[in-house]
Amino acid sequence: MPTSVARYLLPSELQMNLRRSHPASLLAPLGLLLCGTVACAVLSAAFPHGEDLAIIWSAWTLILLNLIRSVLDWSVTFITVTSRRLLAIRGLMVRRVMMVPKGSGGTERYFERSLFGRIFGYGTLTFTGSHSTKLIRIKHAPDPALLYREVLAVAQREEVERRAGVRRNR
Repeated sequence: MPTSVARYLLPSELQMNLRRSHPASLLAPLGLLLCGTVACAVLSAAFPHGEDLAIIWSAWTLILLNLIRSVLDWSVTFITVTSRRLLAIRGLMVRRVMMVPKGSGGTERYFERSLFGRIFGYGTLTFTGSHSTKLIRIKHAPDPALLYREVLAVAQREEVERRAGVRRNR
């Protein structure tokens, strides 16, 4: 388990599933780099002067740096299901930890899969609160159906434990 994930787990939590975000999140920056490369090659042929070339390839370097930043950001993005909650941890410079606790009984949970998501095995998990309009959305989740079932299993286990505790207290 990466230390970047372990530091957010509670001592009593058991990790059930740990996944890295799907690499499909890198398709947009990669496509931008490929289109930028073609555009720079065409512009270099049209404007072969030294100063023009410097400007053209400087713009391409910025696109390359964007791809590198995206790859580094992807490398530290994890989705984990524990015995108590779902955690989505991401961010290279600024860490962002999103969680859905198991006690969120009024939460609506669902996942979406586009055509490409079904083909390549990723989707979007969405959680909404019963009294809140704020959405927790995890894009490019690998195998969202499995993660969805695991989150539901944690919620059901919590409900069974809660009911058993009520019966013991009577």
